[in-house]
Amino acid sequence: KSVYNAVDVSPTPARLAVLSNGNKTVSYAGGGGGYGSRIGTIAIPSSGKWGWTITMSSASGAGDADLIGISNQYHNLAAGGTGWKRYLYREAGTKHYDNSSASYGDAYVATDVLMIGVDVDSRTITFWNEGVSQGVAFSSVDFAAEGPFFPVTGMGNNGTVATIDFDTPPAGYSVLSTENLPTPAIINPA
Repeated sequence: KSVYNAVDVSPTPARLAVLSNGNKTVSYAGGGGGYGSRIGTIAIPSSGKWGWTITMSSASGAGDADLIGISNQYHNLAAGGTGWKRYLYREAGTKHYDNSSASYGDAYVATDVLMIGVDVDSRTITFWNEGVSQGVAFSSVDFAAEGPFFPVTGMGNNGTVATIDFDTPPAGYSVLSTENLPTPAIINPA
């Protein structure tokens, strides 16, 4: 199963986001300076429907400081950059693409169970809050041109804790695990 990536290509967000619980739980440790974020270890495949669950055991309570969704490998959530792409559901109920935010769904708080559904074939991303779909957040996503994408969780205030569960996707979505990945077109003969 995928977990949060302990070997991270983006040291500032990784340094502020401490891993525990077998790399399934991320906690903010930034002391109030900047965002901390972690991406998953398995990229979202080029086809299919993939999902996972995030449980907020505490939340920042600071508007849009906490966020979940997908990001490409350039996932520094505190500042933009070349090639940086992200699709997020933020704590105050907004959706966020790159540097643009819009109203979306319900705000989430500590103890809320959130789900993410990525439908690569229909090019959509949907979020659930406490089992209730918030509707399609993003459509016409160009997964091939902007990716590869990884699950991402970010936070911006001390005390925020989130745990990822790849065993419980939304209904109709597959678990993001090596067992469910498509067979590669070229198989290593060794």
